[in-house]
Amino acid sequence: LCSICSMIEILSIAPQYATFGARTYLDENGDTEWCNMSAGADACPMTQIAQIINRFYASISIAGIAFYFGTWLFIGMFIVGIAISVFISRSNVAASVTEEEELEDDL
Repeated sequence: LCSICSMIEILSIAPQYATFGARTYLDENGDTEWCNMSAGADACPMTQIAQIINRFYASISIAGIAFYFGTWLFIGMFIVGIAISVFISRSNVAASVTEEEELEDDL
């Protein structure tokens, strides 16, 4: 299960490299181009990982939809968590400074 999740995440983190690797092809003008979907399967075959995941998403479309929204949910919760930790730490520091000033005033 972990290896399947890793394969899926690799495709979302680095889709160009995970799909085609470091392959190049010659276009009509003779220039070297990085492989992409418009090059065709003969010029740029996909990696095995990309073929497996694309077949999985094509056969079970709800899995692709769930992964898409799950990724955005993770990103959103990560940002919210960082924001909360930054604001809570600032308010805790402000509260401790206020308490220290009150203690110094009492002396």
